[in-house]
Amino acid sequence: MAGNRENVHIATVAVDNTPAVTSLILGASVYTGPRGESFIPGSALLALSAVDPQVNGVAVGVSTIQYRVDGGAFQVCQASAASDQVLMTPSPCPLPQGESGWEGIRLFEFNSIDRLGNEEAISSRTLYVDATAPVSSLNIGDPKVEQGPGLPVFVSSATLLGVSSPDPAVSEAASGVLAAFFRTKADDSFGVYAGSSLSCLLQVARL
Repeated sequence: MAGNRENVHIATVAVDNTPAVTSLILGASVYTGPRGESFIPGSALLALSAVDPQVNGVAVGVSTIQYRVDGGAFQVCQASAASDQVLMTPSPCPLPQGESGWEGIRLFEFNSIDRLGNEEAISSRTLYVDATAPVSSLNIGDPKVEQGPGLPVFVSSATLLGVSSPDPAVSEAASGVLAAFFRTKADDSFGVYAGSSLSCLLQVARL
């Protein structure tokens, strides 16, 4: 052996065993119910954001954001890189429509996978999707004289008019009524009534 010695080779290896962290962005349209429920309208825009955290200065970056609804198959969101470590969905994830549409109580699950295949544990959020508007009705007290369907009802200044606005539950989702609006003439501005039961009595003499 001639004793020729090779130069030392140096290779730097960055080890990343940390999965990304994904957040669900509901936007300003979310309403938190009295028991902590997350109510959103049927037209709500959902987005997901994933960040691959740096540990000891190392983060390989996010590869994929995915989600599923009600235990279905995972769907991959189209996403764009905001930086080397951040991936975001630039537009709402497409949401499946069930027999009654997207409305109802939905289990929304999501996670991300980084470029090394480190997969985040699945996160979940129960969403109460309310796409049905309240239904208001007018109840006319006595004294009154009814002429028939579509015709004016005669009342006196002592007659009470009752307005109620229940929010119907569709597929067990109903966020409740925020306010009821009323006016006495077509060119008048609307008055606003807000209360726990969302029903009110108006006396004809005061209109």
